[in-house]
Amino acid sequence: MSNLLAVRADRGRAAAVEAWVAQHAEPRDVAVVELADGARLVLVSRDVERSLRRERRILFRGFAVDTVREVMAIGADGWCDAPEGMREEPWRLGGTFAMARWDERGVEVRRDVWGNQSLLRSEGEGWAAASDSMLVLRRLRDALDAPSTPDERELLARTALTGVAQTAFGPGTAIREIAFVPAGFAVRLDERGATQLDPPVTALLRGDEPDYASTVRSAAIGIAGELGAVLGLPGVSPRLRVSGGQDSRVVLAAALALDLAERAELVVQDQSDEHAGDARVARSLARRFGLRLHEIGRGDVDYTGQLELWLATLAGTYDGFGVDADTVVEGAFGVSGIGAETYKGNFGWRSWWQLRDDLDLPLQLDLAFVEQTDRGLATIGVHAAADDATESHYLAHRAGIHCGAGYVGLSPLTSNPLQRADLVRLGRAAWREDPVIPGPPRRRIGHPLMVADLAILLAPEAAAHEYEREVGVDADVVERRLEVLGGALDVRGAAYAVHGAAADVPLGPSSLALALARSEAPGAFALDALESLGRRGLDRLAAAPVRERYLEVLENARWRVDERGLPLMFAGQSPARFASLALLD
Repeated sequence: MSNLLAVRADRGRAAAVEAWVAQHAEPRDVAVVELADGARLVLVSRDVERSLRRERRILFRGFAVDTVREVMAIGADGWCDAPEGMREEPWRLGGTFAMARWDERGVEVRRDVWGNQSLLRSEGEGWAAASDSMLVLRRLRDALDAPSTPDERELLARTALTGVAQTAFGPGTAIREIAFVPAGFAVRLDERGATQLDPPVTALLRGDEPDYASTVRSAAIGIAGELGAVLGLPGVSPRLRVSGGQDSRVVLAAALALDLAERAELVVQDQSDEHAGDARVARSLARRFGLRLHEIGRGDVDYTGQLELWLATLAGTYDGFGVDADTVVEGAFGVSGIGAETYKGNFGWRSWWQLRDDLDLPLQLDLAFVEQTDRGLATIGVHAAADDATESHYLAHRAGIHCGAGYVGLSPLTSNPLQRADLVRLGRAAWREDPVIPGPPRRRIGHPLMVADLAILLAPEAAAHEYEREVGVDADVVERRLEVLGGALDVRGAAYAVHGAAADVPLGPSSLALALARSEAPGAFALDALESLGRRGLDRLAAAPVRERYLEVLENARWRVDERGLPLMFAGQSPARFASLALLD
C-alpha cells in the first residue's frame, strides 16, 4: 500500500539506492540515516519527516490500538507519548501503522499485528529492503541489477478462482526474490539481509480457555471504547461504513450505545446491483435512528488515477482494486466493521485437506496449490490436518490485507474495532455444551451469532433491525440473548485514552510509488488497459500450462465485465490477477 520503503545498504551500494530514489521521489518523501561502517538507511514515505523522530531512532506512520491498556496512539508524537509498556510490545497492537526502528547495524520494520498494513521483503548483495509495495521492490531490484525470477508454481496456484487465492498463500509471491510477510511477523534489515522475525499473528491464539459471556461483554465494552476515542477526536469527520450485514451493525450499535452516533456520517456503496440490499438497509437504519447517510451511487466515482493507485499499492499482493482513487480522506477518520471474519469464520472451520477436497482443483493446479499453501501453513506453525487450519491461514494471510485494501492506499486512518485478540481466541475455543453459547453444535465456538451478541449487548433495537438477508436475529432472539448474557450494557462515556492527533499523520502513497506506477500505467481504468499490462508479463512465463491458465483468467475477466456487465471495480479477482503479470516484466 506504499506507505513505506526501507532500504539498508552497505557503503558500496548506498549511492546506487539513493540515486534511484532521487530519480523518482520528491525530496520531502526521502530521509537518509547514517549507520555503522558507512552503511545507510534510506526511508521513503509521504512527507517522511512528519513521521520521523531521529532522536528516538523511529519512524511511525498511522495509529496503534492497545486493547489491553485501552490506549490509541496516533502519529509519531502520539507513539512516542504512549505508555512504555505499549511501545515495548508493538507486535501485539492493532490499528493500522507502519514503523521502523533502527540501531547502528540495521533496522526493524513492523506493522499492526493484523497486517492491515501489508509488508514484503527482498534482498541482494550489500542491501536489504522492506516495503508494502511489490512494484517498488521489483523496480528497486531492476535498479540494482538484481535478478527477478518468476515463481511459476506460485503463479499457477494463484489462478485458482477462489477467494483463498486472492492474496498470498505464504511467503511466496510472483517473484522468487520478493517474499510476502504474513501478519504478525516483522522484518530485520542488516548486513545478513532481510530476516523475518517471530512471532506470527497465530501466537495470539495461545492462552487460557475463555468464558463466553464475560469475554463477549468485555469485548463489546472495548469496541465501544475504541469507537468512543475516534468519535471524540477533535477536527475530524468520522465516517462509518455500513452495509446490510451483521459486522458493521456492531459498530453502529456501539455508536448508538455511546449516544454519539450523530457525530458520524454513515457511508454505503450503491455502485452495482450487488450493493442494492446494503443500500436499502442503510437507508432504513438512517431513517430509524435519525442519522446522516452518504450513498456512493453509480457514476459518483471518478476512477481517473485508479490504475496508478492500484499499481503503486496492491498489485501482486491483493487481487482487487482497493479504495476508490477519488475518496476524500483529508480530515476524515474511517470506521469499519471488518474483522469479525477472524472469529466467526470465513473459509469454513475445517482442515486444509478438507478445503482441498471441497475445491476439487485440476491435478496440476492442485499440486501447485498444495505446495504453496503448505509453505504458508508451516510458516505460521499450523498443521494442515488441524480442524481450524483454514481459519488460521485466513487470519495470517488474508484477513488484514483484505481489510486494509479498502483504505490504506490513501490513508491509514480507519478504525476496525472488531479486530480483537480476545474474540479471535474465543472463536477458536472448542465447542462445549453451554446454554450461553449461541447456535447449533460445531467444532469451534466461532459463529455469526457470536457477532450478533455484540450488537445485542450494545443496542438491542439496532441488533433487531432488518438485515440484507436472513441472519436469524429478530426481537425475540434479542430478548432471549439478553437474558443469558446478563442484560444490555451501559457504555456511555467509554473512550480509550488518546495520544497524538489525526492531523499529524501524512496521507497518501509516496511520490516514489506513484511515479513508478504512472510510468507504467497504459491508460484509463478499463479492461483493455489491464489486459495490456498483463500481456507485458505473459511471455515471461516459460511453462505453457501456466500461460494457458492466465489466458483463462483473462477470459473470466472479460466474461465478468462484458457479459455480466459488472463494473470493473467490482468484477472480482480476475482483472487484477491478470494485470499483476506486469510485475514480471
